[in-house]
Amino acid sequence: MAAKSPIVSIGVPLFNGERYVEQALNSLLKQSFADFEIVVCDNASTDRTPEIVADLASSDTRIKFFSNRKNRGLVFNFNRVFELGTGKYFRWHAYDDWVQPPLLEKCVAVLEERQDVIGAYSLAHQIDGNGNVVVTDVVEEFKTALLADCPVRRMKSTITLNGWSGIIHGLFRRDAMLDYMPYRDYFGADRLLLTQLALQGKMAAVEDGLFVQRYHDDNSSRRSTREIAELLSGRPQRGLIFPMGKAFVDYLRLFRDPKLGAMDRTRSLSYLVFHGVRPDVLYNLVVPGPNNYFGLDFSRRRGKSKLADHKSAESANEEKTYAGTGNWS
Repeated sequence: MAAKSPIVSIGVPLFNGERYVEQALNSLLKQSFADFEIVVCDNASTDRTPEIVADLASSDTRIKFFSNRKNRGLVFNFNRVFELGTGKYFRWHAYDDWVQPPLLEKCVAVLEERQDVIGAYSLAHQIDGNGNVVVTDVVEEFKTALLADCPVRRMKSTITLNGWSGIIHGLFRRDAMLDYMPYRDYFGADRLLLTQLALQGKMAAVEDGLFVQRYHDDNSSRRSTREIAELLSGRPQRGLIFPMGKAFVDYLRLFRDPKLGAMDRTRSLSYLVFHGVRPDVLYNLVVPGPNNYFGLDFSRRRGKSKLADHKSAESANEEKTYAGTGNWS
């Protein structure tokens, strides 16, 4: 007889997370709501990450551990943990974040009670690499907008994402996410996915601070446009890149959704265009630098990639498999 699927699937894509991954997984295992699985996909880590996860998996069968034979990029891993999850509800969890025990219980309660809500979340408290609180800003207007009956108001809120920290790590209905997967291969794909989901339904906040988000030197938000593209793809990026172009096309496709009437479609497109011609956007289009949308940054050594430091170790590691519930290439 096939095993019963858990109510919740938690996907943990990770690479070289030995400093924080044990704390992250233990915080999930201590949830007051116990009917869940943790799908961990390791991207050919070169540190002790696989051994740490395998040790935890051996003592708790809710951890399903898979590992790549080579680094396939962050986006591949994001999509893979979603594909492997079997629960009715799904959330992503980063290896360096952690959660308070009531988080899943409160989120599941909202989703079970309200069928018009497709996602439940806790606005994050943010800490640094040493665990010190760095910001706990909460924007009440944002939470109200995500629960509005008007889809345009919900979409407008996710496009601006003021006070959004942690929403992408909320708990969502898996069947609602299926319409918009796979996760896109460019920086800002989280914002697009949230906008897509906001069109489909409401998102409800539970108690603030049950999700704790860690900011440290290795966060993707501290990397250049080109470095982020390398991180997402797992490959060095040559020549010009333009992730914002892909995003704009995806947003235009979004507004063809039949859920939007002609007036709502016009309002949404107008707002998107207005949002896209802000001074900071235009600056990053034309001025070379770390945040240039084409990857133009003359301060970088030509051809130098942060991924290069990992390539020799990755090649040696290509045929390595790890203890756990599964391995795949």
